[in-house]
Amino acid sequence: MSQLLISGKVEKLRDYQLLKRKFDTGYLRQVDKFFSIEHGDRWLLVNSFFNRNVLETRDADTIALLDLFSEPLTFIVFLKKLSDRFRLNLSNPGKAELKKVAIYLSTTRVLIKYRFVVTEAFDEYAQLQKMRRFLVEMPRFVSIAFIITSLDCNFRCPDCFIYRGNWKKKFITRMTPEVFEYLHGFVMRMIPKGVKMRFPYSFYGGEPLLNKPMVEYASSRIRELEKQEMYGKITPEMSIVTNGSLIDDDSIRIFKAYDIHVAVSLDGVGSSHDANRIFPGRGGTFKMVLAGIRRLEKAGVKYNISWTIGPRNIDAVAKDIRWVAKHLKTKSIVFNIMRSLSGNTFRKEEEETFFKKMHHIYDVLRENGIKEGELQKYRFAGKKKWQMLPNPFSCPCCGGGKIVMRPDGKIGICQSGLVQDEVQWQTPEEIIDFLQDPIYLPRLARTPVFIKRCYQGCAYFGFCGGGCAYRVEKAKGTMYDACEDICMVERFLIERAIIEDYWEEPHI
Repeated sequence: MSQLLISGKVEKLRDYQLLKRKFDTGYLRQVDKFFSIEHGDRWLLVNSFFNRNVLETRDADTIALLDLFSEPLTFIVFLKKLSDRFRLNLSNPGKAELKKVAIYLSTTRVLIKYRFVVTEAFDEYAQLQKMRRFLVEMPRFVSIAFIITSLDCNFRCPDCFIYRGNWKKKFITRMTPEVFEYLHGFVMRMIPKGVKMRFPYSFYGGEPLLNKPMVEYASSRIRELEKQEMYGKITPEMSIVTNGSLIDDDSIRIFKAYDIHVAVSLDGVGSSHDANRIFPGRGGTFKMVLAGIRRLEKAGVKYNISWTIGPRNIDAVAKDIRWVAKHLKTKSIVFNIMRSLSGNTFRKEEEETFFKKMHHIYDVLRENGIKEGELQKYRFAGKKKWQMLPNPFSCPCCGGGKIVMRPDGKIGICQSGLVQDEVQWQTPEEIIDFLQDPIYLPRLARTPVFIKRCYQGCAYFGFCGGGCAYRVEKAKGTMYDACEDICMVERFLIERAIIEDYWEEPHI
């Protein structure tokens, strides 16, 4: 390489001298894992090893600067590459050119500050070990309980994980008060009563309103225990996930009496909903669900929409959101973006096309002032300051830390395996301590920082919770792996969450 002459004007720049010391006659290079997000007229650079380090830029030259460090550089080689890449005359720069040099050097310092550029001695593996220790040492506690009042349902939705197979011959389908008391006693022993937090109970199924007396019984017991101060610092909260077709005056009385938040499964408007939600005779359910929502609104009951997005309805979602914003009162939607491994997935979609469609959907949500709950689990803005990595309990369905109470008197880890994953279901006597259970403990070590394929091959590993352990295990035979269609959805949610954070609260 020919000798590079540096003007005294350049050498006098403050950032020139600081960078020279930073190189310290050694090498600087890119950190091993990072990714960039392009959205509108800006880029977000995201550091996977230091995932609070996100840089926002509207200058493509920042990306080009970072690319200079794709291989280790000495200071003099960096200056040569800088002059070649941006056509700078470092030996005799004019006033305008000197200003450009100053900007490039300053930007390089920022890349070093946020550790996108690191010294040759930086040890990614040692940092990975720190990330692992952080996850293992995080406070671990049960954070939500699902009460399966009924495995029965009056719908026969094609993608329902419960109604696959001839399960009715094997399972007790309706919970009784005796079973609730038996299982709830175990839940109460597991709740960390010394921690000040909200503890959610979710009535789930099947269709929970097919066993409405059980919903009322369990709700009254939870409120009774709350009055008796049996929860310590915990504040119990209740919600119900219902298909909406059975909501009547008696249901509304229960919801209001025990302050139960209602989530209604609505997958669009008209035919786009009816493609996912059908009666046993294959008739559409939209009109009946809408009638249930109208009853909730008339009675002033708090509710949100639980909206499943899959190949059948994705193209109609944006249009249907506008209809919902105009005709319904709710400003809260929770998406369930299908991660099914049955073949009826987004696998055939090009990732770029899928991302484009989903970004458009979230843009429409913002335009209409609607908040989406699934995305909030991925956002830094909603996390405690110390929580810099995905929780080891991380789960796209509910955030993890679950206890699931099944009608036959058994406790499980995940509602996705209600009737198809018998290994996870045990009696309270068999479990003893949920957080030390040998079936539950392996879930603590399956986030991507522990999965070789992820931390070696994917730049999102420092943000991703690893998707659904149950579904990955079904597809790959092991939970310690990644699954492509799940990964695609996770990558989108991570990218969109970072974009949303920077819309509301720029970090630099």
